[in-house]
Amino acid sequence: MISMHRLSLALGVAVALASCTAPAPPPPPAPPTGPTTVVPQDLFARVNGVTLHYLDWGGTGDLLLFLPGWGHTAHSFDGIAPAFTDRYHVMGLTRRGHGASEKPAPGYGLETLVQDVVAFLDAVGAKRTILVGHSFAGLEMPLVAARIPVRIAGLVFLDAVYDWPGLVASAGGAGVNQYFATPDSALASHEALESWFRRRDAASWGPAQAATLRSQTYLGQDGRLAWQLPDVMGPQLIKFIAKPADFSGIRQPTLAVWARQAEPAARAMKAFGYSATDIERWRKWAAEIDVPNKLRGIELLKKSVPHATVVDMEAPHTLHWYNPSGVIELMNRFLSRLSTDPPHPNGE
Repeated sequence: MISMHRLSLALGVAVALASCTAPAPPPPPAPPTGPTTVVPQDLFARVNGVTLHYLDWGGTGDLLLFLPGWGHTAHSFDGIAPAFTDRYHVMGLTRRGHGASEKPAPGYGLETLVQDVVAFLDAVGAKRTILVGHSFAGLEMPLVAARIPVRIAGLVFLDAVYDWPGLVASAGGAGVNQYFATPDSALASHEALESWFRRRDAASWGPAQAATLRSQTYLGQDGRLAWQLPDVMGPQLIKFIAKPADFSGIRQPTLAVWARQAEPAARAMKAFGYSATDIERWRKWAAEIDVPNKLRGIELLKKSVPHATVVDMEAPHTLHWYNPSGVIELMNRFLSRLSTDPPHPNGE
């Protein structure tokens, strides 16, 4: 059975390197500075037959709902969500099977995940919502927008647009997983795990990543950490990411920010101690697989949503950890236009 943690990394959702031996990590650097991080109280809602974890950063107005990538929880957005509470009621939802959300044996098809989001919006009484999704959430958001179009006011894709079948056909990030292979020693404790990630992701490390790691792991009976991802999700995941994202129902203003990962990852790998050969192997993967799959996905998005705003950013896949201020600035520019943009010809 494929480990779901490893599977999520194999889908091109992180920096990686294959066929290489990880060196001993250097001492941890000073944590980066950035926007204020808020780690709110964990909350739960019973929707669509399961109990889902969510976060509420506060604020009033329309709902701004953050949807994390596969393998992450709502805590992934602790570093950027608080920046929007002056204009929105800001929440984040943790997908079923992840973190503290319920983990039923069946029920991980894309349609079910979309129903979960719609049911959550019903449960919290959201009448007008902007959806912000990272990575895998790019498959869910278009279907939610098509399902309840009058209630979705805008979409923000954070490195969440891919040619998914192309990614699967190219084996995703299978050739670059070594950089992400968490050593057994790092699972000895939360402190050990955080120390390893802090060294590996020096330029991205901060409270949001720490909170995500803690929310996505649990202490096993052997006293070691394990990932909060049941293996039963694997086969169902492979089935629906083998199909293209369906952007045809989007009639809302749309922002897509995509990450050019090559150089930020190369710098991180160099600091971590990888060889020049390993780093060049990573650059080759980024140039031949990661970027082309994203550009093909963006082409598909633009065919269905010609008014979409597309911006690239030099950043790892977790661009909201690496450059939170930049992501906040791009989102603010986009959000400020939602009430002033004229109707678009495709029916918005």
